[in-house]
Amino acid sequence: MVVGSEQEVEGSWLLEYTKKSPQEGKKEMGITWVLKDHKLTQKDIPQSRGNPYDSAPVDYTIENGNLKVGVPGRVGKFDEYSLVEKTDTTMVLKDPKFGTYFYFTKK
Repeated sequence: MVVGSEQEVEGSWLLEYTKKSPQEGKKEMGITWVLKDHKLTQKDIPQSRGNPYDSAPVDYTIENGNLKVGVPGRVGKFDEYSLVEKTDTTMVLKDPKFGTYFYFTKK
């Protein structure tokens, strides 16, 4: 499965949890990814001390059917995610570099 366009992933998505494989236990996340106008902002990132924070927006693009997200502070570097599954209300991405699955629900 591939991401066809930015409109397909645009909007607010709650990253509920991640898993190293579909069979393993999940790691709760609770971070919101806001994808809009070729920018990704992560909101409500938890901290060990204090209140959650929001990230600075980074560029994202769709290339070869994958979501490419800019790495903060590293110009020209991207993390790439492949689309595993997508419905109107859910999305599963995979980070091929580390093999981690990201489970989202539409907000």
